[in-house]
Amino acid sequence: MDVENKYGTLNAQKGLLELLKDFHSFCQQNNIQYSLAYGSLLGAIRHNGFIPWDDDLDVFVDRLNYKMLIRALSGSEILQVERNSVDSLWVDRVRRKPALLIGKFEPTLDILILDNVPEKTVVRKIKLFLILMLQGMIKPRFHIDKGSFVLRICSVVTFLLGKLFPIGLKKRWYARASQIGNATKTSQIANYNGEYSDLKRNYPSKMMERIIEHEFEDTKVNILEDYDMCLTIEFGDYMTLPKECDRKPVHGGGE
Repeated sequence: MDVENKYGTLNAQKGLLELLKDFHSFCQQNNIQYSLAYGSLLGAIRHNGFIPWDDDLDVFVDRLNYKMLIRALSGSEILQVERNSVDSLWVDRVRRKPALLIGKFEPTLDILILDNVPEKTVVRKIKLFLILMLQGMIKPRFHIDKGSFVLRICSVVTFLLGKLFPIGLKKRWYARASQIGNATKTSQIANYNGEYSDLKRNYPSKMMERIIEHEFEDTKVNILEDYDMCLTIEFGDYMTLPKECDRKPVHGGGE
């Protein structure tokens, strides 16, 4: 945790930690299996808590546990899930109930779903194409200042196409596309509701089978037993700190 508030994230991380404790307790009570993911998992291993300049929370769930989580959250008096908002794009976010604000920052927890990577190359490519098209349709704005000329044209076209359909319908299509390949067991899984850079990052399908508890600040939460494999895929040499100039909060939690 940013105990000296060097990066201005201390208050945000305090709020995030309380949310994480509630989420962990909720999952235990409802037999839901999850693991910290991405920067949250890296923080648990490298810092035994938050990366000091981090201001968000990410967790992995497989599709079965995701469905159990959404069902259980519908009856929770402490937590709520945001599903059909333009602001949340294609990622469901868990919040406190009622909403907890720290200045203009609201602590949230992103639910990242792991689905099967189709074994057949052509099916895998079709799935990625559909996901990318739907991401463009769901985004509230298009970008013409990033990527190649073709990518910029695609950004405009998918954005305009998306304006024809309600957000709830587009997210239902996204969920169906994400589950292509789930009918049979495959050797790999991937997070299809993350950022663009996450879509081609594949993990062994057994990754979520073994979950352990690990220290995180003043509590314990769930992480992958094979965290080394996961973090190496995501970050390479994950124990090496980035340059000071790259240590910045990115989600508005800095003061």
